[in-house]
Amino acid sequence: MFSVVIPTLQKSPKLGRLISSLDSVDLVGEILVINNAPEPLEFASQKVRILNQSENIFVNPAWNLGAEQARFPWLAILNDDVVLGRDFFSRAAWLLRTGRVGMVGLNKDHVIESPGGIRKFVPASPAYKRGIAFGMAMAMPTRNYVHIPENLKVFYGDDWIFYSQTLRNWTLRNIRIDTDVSVTSGAPKFLAMGREEERWYFANQPNTYLSRFGREQRVTRKLLDIAYGLRRMLPG
Repeated sequence: MFSVVIPTLQKSPKLGRLISSLDSVDLVGEILVINNAPEPLEFASQKVRILNQSENIFVNPAWNLGAEQARFPWLAILNDDVVLGRDFFSRAAWLLRTGRVGMVGLNKDHVIESPGGIRKFVPASPAYKRGIAFGMAMAMPTRNYVHIPENLKVFYGDDWIFYSQTLRNWTLRNIRIDTDVSVTSGAPKFLAMGREEERWYFANQPNTYLSRFGREQRVTRKLLDIAYGLRRMLPG
């Protein structure tokens, strides 16, 4: 079962749809909504726990809070402007049950047109780099969550968790997703914060994951290059 964590400033019109869709997923045991806005929130779902904040604590501290409050063995962190296909949780659970997965996220094909080819037909693949869509919806064993430092309030939290993992991360492909992309974090004041956080992150970034899987990444890339080369040589 999943504890789902959703920080919100109530800027996304998709939040109500998201909660409703999660309420109908059997694998979702609870929905922790971290309300960073002053206006109250109320949902009909019995799964929802609303954690109201006296002021905006920002997204990464909200993730930390949600992970601390989570009651279930698996944790999912979602943006408030993302509505996922129901199979996200069943397919993520299939990977997590192996006990050999750090975290699971989404692939960039979900926010730009898929390039097709061999990758189009791969349901899941190892992730050696945190892609641009990964942080929209992430799932992991709750014990695998890594506390994000207070210097990172809006950006690079997904990078911090991703590159701190000791087990292989994965991306799911061909998951239906409806998103507006960065409804809140795209605001100018947050982008200004991002420039300072970027400097801090790259001066302190974790290297656990790349130290463990960097060689595997290089070998995999070479094998894919060979596969694409062979595909171009085949007729039709």
